[in-house]
Amino acid sequence: MDRKKTMPPYSRGLNNKPADRDVVILLGPTAWEIAKSTWLCRSPKLVLPADQAPNDFNWTPLQNRSVIIRECGANESADRILNLIREVLEAGAIYVLFVRNNLVTTMIEPDFNTDEDD
Repeated sequence: MDRKKTMPPYSRGLNNKPADRDVVILLGPTAWEIAKSTWLCRSPKLVLPADQAPNDFNWTPLQNRSVIIRECGANESADRILNLIREVLEAGAIYVLFVRNNLVTTMIEPDFNTDEDD
């Protein structure tokens, strides 16, 4: 039996924000600190905890929203990042911008495919 997925941390006020606002997902060692700060205070900020997998959470409130995934601190594994991107796009996000430690930004659209057979 599948357990019911919970919402990611800091998602409580997400539905109170305008639908045209980007949503920021923070991951990495300083994600919690940044989520509590006033950085990007106009955009809702969510956290992917280090000890949990992206598929542990319900990302459906991100449907029809643009999402920024921001790595905070040490580099996360490529598999973890790709799994989070896949979960967010499958939940219906318009697109994902991935920001690696404020240096590199990559835009991923819903037709993103990591299958090596294609």
